[in-house]
Amino acid sequence: MLRILIRDGSLSRAADLQRRFALRLISHPKKQLIEKDGGFSMANAQCVCGALRLVMREPEKLVAVCHCLACQRRTGTSFSVNAFYAADTVEISGAATEFNRVAESGRNVRMYFCPICGSTVYWKPDAAPAMIGVAVGALADPDFPAPTLSIFEQSKHHWVTLAEEVKRFDASLI
Repeated sequence: MLRILIRDGSLSRAADLQRRFALRLISHPKKQLIEKDGGFSMANAQCVCGALRLVMREPEKLVAVCHCLACQRRTGTSFSVNAFYAADTVEISGAATEFNRVAESGRNVRMYFCPICGSTVYWKPDAAPAMIGVAVGALADPDFPAPTLSIFEQSKHHWVTLAEEVKRFDASLI
């Protein structure tokens, strides 16, 4: 059974609605959840203008905070919050511009951003080819799970605080 829920309370059980409107629901001004049996809500991410979109069919494998200088520069803030999904569960639509950078591990990280608005939406680390990293901000979901991992703590701003249960590492794990 498939249910499409929209915050205003309307409910449709028609599977064809999901096929016809799944991508359009992403940019709807009201918050949407597409629920399947088993309780997982498919996650939707998009750039600021909506031209580059992702639909994740399975839950995230990991949510992490990264304090590396490259992420600070990429986001324009003091850290990035990243959700990692199995690559074969992510559907990507729209054009993306690729930017390759060499990570501290010496491996490439390919970042994909919207050629129209410039938002970085996702990336593919060569060190973990079966995974896609998605900017949690692109999900625009205030109920998204909190990070459980913090990496590159050596470059974390002293005023940034995280929950005590977050696992911390001075560098990357991959």
